[in-house]
Amino acid sequence: MLLFSACSTKEVYKPKALGADWDKYASTKSGLVDVASNVALLDDGKAVGKSGVIDVKIPENRRIIAHSDKWVISTTIDGITTFTSVEDPTLEENINLKKTIASASVDGDILAVLFADNEMALYNIVTKVLLYKEQGGKASVVDSRIVPPYFMNGLVLFSTLDGKIIVVNIKLKKRLRTVIVSSENNFNNIIYMNIIDNKIIAATSYKILSMSEKDLRAKYEIRNIAYGQKKYLCNNEAG
Repeated sequence: MLLFSACSTKEVYKPKALGADWDKYASTKSGLVDVASNVALLDDGKAVGKSGVIDVKIPENRRIIAHSDKWVISTTIDGITTFTSVEDPTLEENINLKKTIASASVDGDILAVLFADNEMALYNIVTKVLLYKEQGGKASVVDSRIVPPYFMNGLVLFSTLDGKIIVVNIKLKKRLRTVIVSSENNFNNIIYMNIIDNKIIAATSYKILSMSEKDLRAKYEIRNIAYGQKKYLCNNEAG
């Protein structure tokens, strides 16, 4: 009989100093039932945003889509979409978009929608009028971290399910630019998008793009990205 013994030499990181307590933290007995890019839904029907619990009530048959411009957006599988005011939860706006939504954002009366079939659209919430529509490329399998449309200086930046950033002028109702972040067959949707120092930073699970006067791309196998104090933290597949 042969016996082998060994010990691991792998070191475990131990911080030398810890900072102060978090500014905002709390506990809850409720569990998460749905998560969007910037908001989550608890099993008691309440929403949780970056600043804590939002005092709105989301019905059981709805998915939570986003917290945008003082509204919590929720929807049914067939596109009946409700905007609940964060300031006055009794105030609601509704629009029937008639098909499944992947993500959405609001700026004033303008609703920007990315549908599950990668179609992009703009609507007026008050009049319910369709302002703009464009069909994106085919995307059969996507990552659940879907980035909502981003409003910026009269423009909307759509982060598509097939790895592109599409820039639309709201007033002209016209696409101005299309930028390809990556071109993989599956799980190629944009999972991160931010505006840093007048640069658009976007990423799929495969590449990071810095878009300004010159587009720069770097290839990684990305799990997640965080930004703070002018530094990026990128968690990749290698660990």
